[in-house]
Amino acid sequence: CNDMETPGQNMANNPRKTPVSERRPMRTRRVVRRIVYAVLLGAIAWQAVGVSKKLKTPSFAPERSVTVQVKGDVSNPGMYRVPEGTTRFEILKAAGVRTTSDLSAFNLAGQVDNSENLEVGSLEKPVGIKASVRLEFYFGNLTIIAPDGMQRPVQEGLTINEGDRILTEENSQAELSLNQFSRVDMDGYTELIFDRIGADGQGRGVIDAFQKSGTCWYRIAYAEKAELFRVLTPLVNMSIGGQGADFTVEAQYSQVTINCTEGLLLVQRPDGTEEINLIAGQSVTVHGDGRPFEVTRFSSEASVTERFSQLNRARTEAVMRHMPFSFLFCGTPSVYYFVSVQFDRNIVHAVRLPPNLSVSDQVQGFTTLQEAFLYGGPAFSTTLVERVMNTRVPKYAVFEKSDVVRAVAALGGVTVGVDNAAAGALNIPTGLYTFRGQEIVDFLKPSISGTAAAAQRQVAVMRALFDGLRSRSIVVNALMTEQILSGLQSNIQVTEAMRHYKNFTSRNNWTFRSHHLPGNSIRSGAKTVFEADRTESRKLLTSE
Repeated sequence: CNDMETPGQNMANNPRKTPVSERRPMRTRRVVRRIVYAVLLGAIAWQAVGVSKKLKTPSFAPERSVTVQVKGDVSNPGMYRVPEGTTRFEILKAAGVRTTSDLSAFNLAGQVDNSENLEVGSLEKPVGIKASVRLEFYFGNLTIIAPDGMQRPVQEGLTINEGDRILTEENSQAELSLNQFSRVDMDGYTELIFDRIGADGQGRGVIDAFQKSGTCWYRIAYAEKAELFRVLTPLVNMSIGGQGADFTVEAQYSQVTINCTEGLLLVQRPDGTEEINLIAGQSVTVHGDGRPFEVTRFSSEASVTERFSQLNRARTEAVMRHMPFSFLFCGTPSVYYFVSVQFDRNIVHAVRLPPNLSVSDQVQGFTTLQEAFLYGGPAFSTTLVERVMNTRVPKYAVFEKSDVVRAVAALGGVTVGVDNAAAGALNIPTGLYTFRGQEIVDFLKPSISGTAAAAQRQVAVMRALFDGLRSRSIVVNALMTEQILSGLQSNIQVTEAMRHYKNFTSRNNWTFRSHHLPGNSIRSGAKTVFEADRTESRKLLTSE
């Protein structure tokens, strides 16, 4: 009995083998499964290839670098290793251009060669902007009479010429700018004549204002030592000393009263028989009968701010309601646009400014807008653009390549039409394409099909952003605005940008107009510069 096996033991020790007739269906099922999986994987791969053809991104060869030596009158001379295609503008910007750097020998738009040496010379005198006066704002009745007796048309942004007479009538006030940092407010019944706007024999920029009658508030700040502001009256003359001064002048037939709030004034009679240094907190009355100067403490009751409060209030209200939002867009190294959002007419103007735009008649020591940016940045450049366009350009924004990438990413991309040249260069399909990240920078490169075509693509991107804002497909909030403006070289504040955006979206029937600056290319020494037609340029913003 012990030698006998139970049925269970027999099955455990000798498992049953599957017959051949049963193994064949199982093998067949495995083969079928493998075929199905292969077909599915093939279909997925085929779909992936199709999608990749539609969504393929630009492909570029790795960038090569070149070595450039910068010597001479720059802040950071030395050896620079930069990507191939870098311009001399970019190299000199990195090296730090000084106000005495001589850039006349360089083609700033040209690309540097490997092992190139840039030797920067020195100017005899620092670069600077020639003196100028401009009408910033006014209300009431204002008359401007040219030296030839002809009456000039009055408008904000008007450049005041040497010899112009400016007269305000009752209940009228006006604000004038003297160069970049100085202002003059004119009260009613005031006559002001600018006898000199320019340089004297010693190379200083001089502005002489002859105040014949009425009351003016002068806020003078010297931007550099080679400047001189003087205020002349029938009874007494004033020269502004130190870093500038804040003072009022009330000129009457029989006496002139000067109140100095801040700074230092040299006050003297025209014949030199009497003079004093007037300091902050003092007043002086000069009598027409020859009595000595009458010096007293400045009375706080005579508040100049209150006197001109109506002008300030009217200016603020006009800016909020009707004044355009104008700014200079700088896309280094060579893209400059003057943009003006005109809320009173529902028009956005974008004027392309050539980097070689000639500004030689306004400055000393250099010739082009691109050079102006290297010497003094966007604030310096806006002053020159204001004179070309004859309008106020108070704001600016500078976009490096990385800033453009960041801004487009914050907006969720920008959809622009792609032509054959750009499609072939970037290996993307023609037609509408949504650019994101580095793609937008590559799309805007002039190397694709030339500078003129690149300018057209720049306008296309601006128009696409405009259409997005107008149609509300691009919705901006404070956080997004902060992301775009953070890190930018700009004087546009987030709250200010959001206020203009709200004003923009509250209006309908907007129109976008792009312009090329009227003018011609001419030779200036060894360079080719663009000479703007000032008369036609100033009509762009009023054209229908």
